[in-house]
Amino acid sequence: MRISVIGAGGWGTALATILSHNSYNVTLWCYEKKTYEEILAFHENKQYLPGVTIPLNIDVTLDLQKAIEENSIIILSIPVQFLSSILSKIEKFNYQNKIFCNTAKGIEVEKIKLPHQLLIFHLKDIKSDSIVTLSGPSHAEEAARHKPTNVVSSSPSLKNAKLIQKIFSNSFFHAEISNDIIGVELGAALKNVIAIGVGICDGLNYGDNTKAGLLIKGLNEISKIGIKLGAKRNTFYGLSGLGDLMVTCYSRHSRNRYVGEQLGLGKSLKEIVSSMKMIAEGVASTQAALKMIEKYKINSVLIKELYLVLFDSRKPEIAISNILNS
Repeated sequence: MRISVIGAGGWGTALATILSHNSYNVTLWCYEKKTYEEILAFHENKQYLPGVTIPLNIDVTLDLQKAIEENSIIILSIPVQFLSSILSKIEKFNYQNKIFCNTAKGIEVEKIKLPHQLLIFHLKDIKSDSIVTLSGPSHAEEAARHKPTNVVSSSPSLKNAKLIQKIFSNSFFHAEISNDIIGVELGAALKNVIAIGVGICDGLNYGDNTKAGLLIKGLNEISKIGIKLGAKRNTFYGLSGLGDLMVTCYSRHSRNRYVGEQLGLGKSLKEIVSSMKMIAEGVASTQAALKMIEKYKINSVLIKELYLVLFDSRKPEIAISNILNS
């Protein structure tokens, strides 16, 4: 069985090393030539996953067509806002009869679509049963260093969800099974929005009481939006919901929490984003989430207030007060 990982960011690189550890033949496709050359020269992704050795048996490539057509399982580790551009290239290749596993977290702003919906939109010959999403509380820095990590493998096809569970699972990395792909992806996207709010609380030095209140408000709003879109309530209280929400809101690794913290300290979004090497998906997901709640006529004070902080100069302390008192 040959497996391809599309995207050599921190998470894509970490997943490639896990699959290699599990004795699979792995291809890692790099978007950036610099990353490709760096991995070949040093067996390390110094920009996105420093300090982790990349096994010699991983086939690193810049050839996207080769990465797609010569492998039977395709792991997509592309940030959601760039996923359509990659899928528009893949649709020209022979992608039929392959399993696609999405690992990105977010909602595309332009189309207001979740990752599995983007695959169906671009890859016209793909069946929904062939799509799996792997998600949950999982920092690349920890998983790549073999620290125990639990995630969720979700698909309309339990057979394919179990296949992805099988190829990734080992003594330190375990995947549970779900058939609620909407709930899993929605929880993964919206927890990044909430993490920005929790980070604002850190920047304002509000303390644990405030953060706990905002986190619970956020979890309730995720559940409300998810149920409206056809997800199962229980999904949001599992690994891909509450679990991912907790790790993103409280971890020093969280880019989205960092964005919020810097906003709370008085920095502008432009300043913050320009200083970051990696993408904080929660910024774009806040834009997409606002469009989503307007489209489906869902009231969400949290999403509206955080959008105003990010894009309309709302004072962070006013936004947090409005959220907690809603």
